Amino acid sequence: MLTATLHFILVFIATAAFLGVYRSYVKSGRTNQQLYNFSRFFAFLVFYQLFLSSYIFTKDLKMVSIFFNLGIFSLFLVLFYVLKTVLPMFSISQEKQNLLPKLLMFIGLVVVAWQFYDFRLPILHSSGFILWNPNPWPAWIISGVIVMVTTAWVFILSKNIKNFVGMAKTKNIFLILMSFVFGLSGIFYFHPNYYMTIAAFITHTLGFIFALITLIIKIPKIPAKT
Repeated sequence: MLTATLHFILVFIATAAFLGVYRSYVKSGRTNQQLYNFSRFFAFLVFYQLFLSSYIFTKDLKMVSIFFNLGIFSLFLVLFYVLKTVLPMFSISQEKQNLLPKLLMFIGLVVVAWQFYDFRLPILHSSGFILWNPNPWPAWIISGVIVMVTTAWVFILSKNIKNFVGMAKTKNIFLILMSFVFGLSGIFYFHPNYYMTIAAFITHTLGFIFALITLIIKIPKIPAKT
């Protein structure tokens, strides 16, 4: 199926992004918290893509649905690390910075439990796309959470863009684009509609392309003054 194949391809792209960020984290002496969060972001994105490519490995729709729900939980872990990255940049108390990611994961657990309680099989569309067919309420909750978290991310990146110049500014612009299109894909993806599924795949794939571009762009080091 087309859906499973595309997600499986994205597994390798997400893995490349994870390795690139993790290498930067190691080079920083494992002290850069933002690089740590980004490495976890891409690590759980690998699991998300792998779970959603499960149709390659099993044609049992019950198992495919189980892996889809595990993928949803992986997605909440992705958003958890986005939130851990952006919250310190807002003027909010440390107590709220600790509380909001935990609240996000609680919502994730409720959504996944709801999905298993109201267990639904995916729909195999004749085009090759899989329509995941989640319960409408969890679908809208997932979309809402994705939009809120990515909006916060875009806001922080846009607010700080004036502090960058040259290649650093270009890299920041692609991070903004990545965050924006990932947010759009979250609106489209979790609804059993063929055209929304296509829109989700286009935006989802664009997000990965922008992520790879940010990894490819190298910011020249400023030589130390002598």
